[in-house]
Amino acid sequence: MIAIVFALEFEAAEFTADPQRRMRVEVWPLGVTGHRSAHALERRLEIGAPELIVSAGFAGALQANVPVGTIVVGANFTDAGILDALRECPDLLAGDLVTVTSILSSAEAKRRLGEETGALAADMETAHLHDIAKREGIPFLSLRGISDSMEQDLPVPGPVLLNPATSRPDPGALFAHLFRNPKASLGFKKLLSDARLARRQLSEALDRILPILLRRRWPVAR
Repeated sequence: MIAIVFALEFEAAEFTADPQRRMRVEVWPLGVTGHRSAHALERRLEIGAPELIVSAGFAGALQANVPVGTIVVGANFTDAGILDALRECPDLLAGDLVTVTSILSSAEAKRRLGEETGALAADMETAHLHDIAKREGIPFLSLRGISDSMEQDLPVPGPVLLNPATSRPDPGALFAHLFRNPKASLGFKKLLSDARLARRQLSEALDRILPILLRRRWPVAR
């Protein structure tokens, strides 16, 4: 069985496994972001270990040539055998991914981190999930849809967009921010549109990738 792990339901909403593959594919929305996702994954693994973990979700671009909707394979977190198998999908962009502790709200912060690390994109979960998979001897694939470009300042502060304590937007704080900053409303509308594009592209990429992965058996070490 292959487990496709999303941090949040919103990221997973558009993906539905093909009924013919459903016996070997499960979707695990963890419900939490950041380092807490590792504990949520550990609890799921107590029920049973999959043959392969696919960590899927959103990421922010750290390079100018990575537009919204691009699907990035986090090469530094993906097993070499899986990377080799995915050569059949030339539309995927393979490169390093960096895991950060909070949402990068400004274009300057993204640009600076991209220069420092050389990474294509940043997310909040992959490194934590990869550590668990590596400890358990489970092959791992990192797959991220770009939801905001490097040049893009987010119209809403990160903690308002996604409350660190709840892993959900804070409706009251969001309304208050947009009320005080009317010009941010258009930016917020674009951000939602971009997120939906990234979600759709991610779902379509999974549909292309899964048949490739399902043709092989991925033995769990433990």
